[in-house]
Amino acid sequence: MNTNIALIAGNGLAIDLFRRYSLWNPSDPLSFPCLMLGDLHWRDAFPRINNAFPKSSVKTSFELFSNLGSPKSSELDAELRQFITLAYSNFDASVSEGMLLDWPWRKWIRRHYRNISTVVSYNYETSLERAFEISSGKRLYNACAQNRGPRTGPLLFKPHGSIDLEMAPGCIHIGQKIKYPLKVHCTLNNTPVHQFERERFLDARVEGFVVLPAETTPYIDFQWVSPFYNEWKNHASTITHFVIAGISYWHCDKAEIDFLIDGLPTDTKIIIVNPFPPEQLLAHLTEKGRKFSCWTSGPERIWG
Repeated sequence: MNTNIALIAGNGLAIDLFRRYSLWNPSDPLSFPCLMLGDLHWRDAFPRINNAFPKSSVKTSFELFSNLGSPKSSELDAELRQFITLAYSNFDASVSEGMLLDWPWRKWIRRHYRNISTVVSYNYETSLERAFEISSGKRLYNACAQNRGPRTGPLLFKPHGSIDLEMAPGCIHIGQKIKYPLKVHCTLNNTPVHQFERERFLDARVEGFVVLPAETTPYIDFQWVSPFYNEWKNHASTITHFVIAGISYWHCDKAEIDFLIDGLPTDTKIIIVNPFPPEQLLAHLTEKGRKFSCWTSGPERIWG
């Protein structure tokens, strides 16, 4: 049987970049030195977040987002999703091509990309996509986007959103140019989404399409997410190696990861790449009788 690899990526890959190259901590977006178009500081651009998350707080971003609870006002919710797209657009810009060239995960991709059929990324930024493009010379198009180009490599699916997604034109008429601070707050609209170019990542957008930190996804039945999950079992039928890289298996993400695992053939080899493999994930795999192994020191070679 031919080797058919699916790579499932989480925040641990961004953390690996952060620690290796002294970047910003991807788990603490409120601490990012965000740049915006013009002279506006992000706290002035998003006044409701400024009120919700005071500068003096000693809590981490994860704790602050977790403590927000639900429901939130639609205005705050819209600002939060826009802020996350802006913050990780800045993180993305801080990752140079030279860093990616030297990144062990980029080297792993270079060795295996011909056998990788599927990439499911729960990250907002595009370091992984860029690593694929450097390695293969082909762009990965986000399968969530309805304006994607022809598929030239693995299927890329980002069910928690991405900094390169925007509302498709003509879905909602705002009647004015979008700029910060927002005058019109759009959030959780089940519209088509389009993929746009890197040079526009800092542009103000109608809506931010991202799952918030510590949030169970509200997008599971949205039109840019549900088709992939609905077709997963059929798509997964030929996967021989399922690589779970940098996934924390938090309670808010557990159901999605379990769904992917449970849709795999019984003989698929599952590989967990994590210096501290989540015990609950190991317990789930054991309970399901799944074959699995752990790489605790980074990516290793898969032999066909």
